[in-house]
Amino acid sequence: MSVKSRPAFSQEIIDYCNEIQLPLFSTSWDTPFIDIMRIFSEILLKNEHRETSLAAALKNAIYYPENEDSYLNPLESNGFFRDMNYTVLMISCHTYDSDSGNSYLEQLEKKIRYFMSKGIVYEEGKHLIVLFAGESVNDISQKLYDVCQNNSDVYVGIGTTVSQLTDIHRSYETFLPAVPDESALCLSYNHWHS
Repeated sequence: MSVKSRPAFSQEIIDYCNEIQLPLFSTSWDTPFIDIMRIFSEILLKNEHRETSLAAALKNAIYYPENEDSYLNPLESNGFFRDMNYTVLMISCHTYDSDSGNSYLEQLEKKIRYFMSKGIVYEEGKHLIVLFAGESVNDISQKLYDVCQNNSDVYVGIGTTVSQLTDIHRSYETFLPAVPDESALCLSYNHWHS
């Protein structure tokens, strides 16, 4: 059997690539490599632009909720509808801060992006701000627990769930008074909840 007629990837390879979040694809030998790279570059640029636009829209929804024009259209055009449940979280893990950033927080951001079915993640200061759409607090808590792997250095503040896109700022505001200083921690991965 020639390499060209090799069967599809085994489930083991697919599972492994999913686990490490590695793209997996096949193409014919006739496809020029430059075309493949061009397509990947376009996809990456579009995704980066989308994530940047969504993060800006979320910031506007949190900090300037009265200016609905600055966030409703970008969020709604990406599937964040007015009548959905929304929960905002703040995550930090200062133990891993260094002069070159926080590699643990960066890895956590990637893991959250991977498991989150609908949401937005961005870094603000030394924290991750996360918006979950359409998920219960129990589901969010369980997913975070699984991702944080019982790490007592991770601090998570979960705001109350709101049922309107225009009320996202209320979810954000409800966990802010509950955010502890670094010595006031609770639960297994230091989850504090308003």
